[in-house]
Amino acid sequence: MGSVFTDWDTTTEEWFSFLAGSWDVREAKRILAKKPRKGVTFNPADWREFAGNIGGEGPADEKVNLDVPVVFITRKSDGKTWNLPIDGWNRIRKANLQGVLELPAVVLTLTESRKIARGA
Repeated sequence: MGSVFTDWDTTTEEWFSFLAGSWDVREAKRILAKKPRKGVTFNPADWREFAGNIGGEGPADEKVNLDVPVVFITRKSDGKTWNLPIDGWNRIRKANLQGVLELPAVVLTLTESRKIARGA
């Protein structure tokens, strides 16, 4: 998984917006390229409700690579810590369409997540 961090496009501006917040995906990838970390896995079915709206509709794009980790931020609200995908919604959607039960992911820390947030 290490080469993924260096292969990511860290030059093109990209934002993920959800409800009242926005996160700088390009900056998240820069952080991950500079400071790689051990990946984790998650069940894409946990995000099925959102994936159709965020990741598009229709058949899954064959070019979508399920081996590329989904990028999660860390949030804290009402005393609870939770994670939100900010990059990889097409992978989540494709995994759900194909019945894949586990995808790779990388998670930004709460401090890193706050650094890339706008209005969140």
